[in-house]
Amino acid sequence: MTEGRAGLRLKVLAVLVAGMFAALSTRLWYLQVLAAERFRREAQHNSVRLVDVPAPRGRILDRNRAPLVENRLSLVVTVNRQELGDEAESVLLRLSELLGIRVRVLAERLQDPRYYSYQPVPVAQDISEDAWFTIEEHPEEFPGVQVVETPVRRYPHGRLAAHVLGHVGPITADQLGQERFRGYDRDDLVGQAGVEAVYERWLQGREGIVKYLVNAAGEPIRRLGERPPVRGYDVVLSLDLGVQRLVEEALASGMEHARAIFDPETGRYLRADAGAAVVLLLTTTTLSVDRPRGLTPFGQRARRRRVSAS
Repeated sequence: MTEGRAGLRLKVLAVLVAGMFAALSTRLWYLQVLAAERFRREAQHNSVRLVDVPAPRGRILDRNRAPLVENRLSLVVTVNRQELGDEAESVLLRLSELLGIRVRVLAERLQDPRYYSYQPVPVAQDISEDAWFTIEEHPEEFPGVQVVETPVRRYPHGRLAAHVLGHVGPITADQLGQERFRGYDRDDLVGQAGVEAVYERWLQGREGIVKYLVNAAGEPIRRLGERPPVRGYDVVLSLDLGVQRLVEEALASGMEHARAIFDPETGRYLRADAGAAVVLLLTTTTLSVDRPRGLTPFGQRARRRRVSAS
């Protein structure tokens, strides 16, 4: 009796093991044969998307490390043309109503040749937080539209030392062909004048990258990895913010005073629309300026003209 029960148990166990192997074999056959084509189609529709993360430029500081140029974050609306599809017109219309920008202007910005067809194109910046929330809360109404925080240049002292600091702007086609701009993209902003241009390589940071797996609709499935952005180097100038402000104010006052001086030779007031200054640091000597009081250099020039004419 005992031997019979033991044999029965072995048979049952063998049947269970055989059943498990049969189930696994059937599932494996299904995945490799019947479902292979479906998985192949899904894999073709899924793709990896790389999203650039802008890097802040380095700051420009005066000799005392006071910021002359820095960065601020701007809410920028970008549109992916490939994801718009047949809804382009309706999406642009909704964006126009939300942002207060004409549809024609949005459409023109969307055709910016600096961007490839798969790249998101910025169409508006410095939007309100309310507009940002509306886009984020209603993605079905704004397919292909994203709001990203982008660092942009901020000049805290307005036009002070503008001729020295310069400005940034979109990279040009000519610049893209130059050796010093090797590795730059068509949508990059670069220094176009002044310190911004001279120290471009140091001020320009290295942009980051976020890698996503997306489906056929362009929707992210999961995040695959990232490379964080690296901010550019700060540049410290020998310029002194306080001295620069005093000099520019003195120049503006001097030119305004000069424009009030009438030149009898020409019958016109002096034309003083530009000026220059030299700042001297004197530590071992004295500076004597022998000039009649009440006369500006422009006034002295007018007086010399009258003397020479007589």
